[in-house]
Amino acid sequence: MANISTFNTLEGLLASIEKTFGDLDRERTAHTQLHAVKMTPGMMVEEYMANFEMLAGLTSFNEVSLEDAYVWGLPQSILLKVYSQTSLPSGMHNWKAFVCNLDCLQRGYAELKQLIHLS
Repeated sequence: MANISTFNTLEGLLASIEKTFGDLDRERTAHTQLHAVKMTPGMMVEEYMANFEMLAGLTSFNEVSLEDAYVWGLPQSILLKVYSQTSLPSGMHNWKAFVCNLDCLQRGYAELKQLIHLS
């Protein structure tokens, strides 16, 4: 009789290996990774938000904790502009919209400066 494998496909084998040896505490790992996500120079806000939201979905953070982690990952240049306003955004949706608008304005200003400099 031939030796019959219990894994019919490579995907089945990989799924079993992941289940057996994978991350035992995915949520804790997601918490750690979420706190490490930072918007770095040259990164567009959309990329930062995508990275953040991918990890946020793996946590059990409430809205306030997510907002705190989101703000923590923003660069100082954006935070200075946000905190110089007369009122701060409230809620995650408002923070994202405000930061997205600031990022677009900042990139547009940088492009305009470059065009003026080239003229």
